[in-house]
This record gives sequence, structure tokens and C-alpha cells, in this order.
Amino acid sequence: MIKNKNGITMVALVITVMVMLIIATISFVTGKELLDSSKVKGYITTMYMVKGEIENMNESYEFDGDINHLIGKMLDTGDSGTVEKLKKIYEDEGMEGRQTEILGSNTWYVLDKEDVNNLGIKNKMLNDGEVFIVNYTYGMVIYSKGYTISGKTTYSLEGLTKLEF
Repeated sequence: MIKNKNGITMVALVITVMVMLIIATISFVTGKELLDSSKVKGYITTMYMVKGEIENMNESYEFDGDINHLIGKMLDTGDSGTVEKLKKIYEDEGMEGRQTEILGSNTWYVLDKEDVNNLGIKNKMLNDGEVFIVNYTYGMVIYSKGYTISGKTTYSLEGLTKLEF
């Protein structure tokens, strides 16, 4: 008589393990994409809030000419190194046409974490030494650290909004 053997064959076990690996890989990749997307959306939200605040402060400045409305440390746009760095950021992000705004404005400021907190914006974006570089006249916001995805680093609010996941 032939005995009835119960159990799992080696082929069934290998197929089961392979299916589990495929599901785990898909879950990991999807989870990573969701985390990256969530992080960038948080950055974009913070930068939009900063942009809104600097636009409000610029309106007050233009209304009465009081420079005290503009917070942060003013950048020296007469310094060719500073201007070149700003131009490079916008060239790298495909926005070469914005050089007039970069060169023709003296309202570039650096906002550190304390300045941003004083605006009433609580953020987890700026760590030690990281800053926002803002242009009050044109409402431009640049993140000094940048955000890298797929080997490309973007620094500006415009660049972050163009990222695809």
C-alpha cells in the first residue's frame, strides 16, 4: 500500500518565498516613495508659508519704505560670488530667464531658523546652519541644503514643485 504523505513540496516552498519577496519589495518601494513625497510636500508647504509672509512684509515695506519690515540678514548682491551662486541654482533648475530678478534686486535676505520661527512658522526643515534665502521683491524662496532625489538636487520652491515621484 502507498502511504499518503502530507506536507509541502520544495517547489511550492520556493514559489511561496518568491511571491513573499516580490510583495515585500513592492511594499518597500511604494513606502519609500510615499515617505519621499510626504517629506517634499512638507517642505513645499513650509516654503509657501515663508513666501506668503515675505510677500506681506514686502508690501508693508513698499507702502511706507521702512526697511525694518524686512527680517533676516541682507545678502550683498554686489558680491559677484553670491550672484553667481544664485544664478547657478536657477540655471540648474532650468530657470535661466529669471536672471534679471536675481541681478536686479537688492532685497535678497537670509532667514535662519529663529527668523522663520519669528514669522510664526514652526518648521522641522531648517537644522543647524541651514537657512532660507529669500527675495522680498519677487517672492523667491531658496532652501540652502536643497533636496536630492534621483541624483538631482533642487533648492528653490519652484524646483521642488516640479519634482516627480
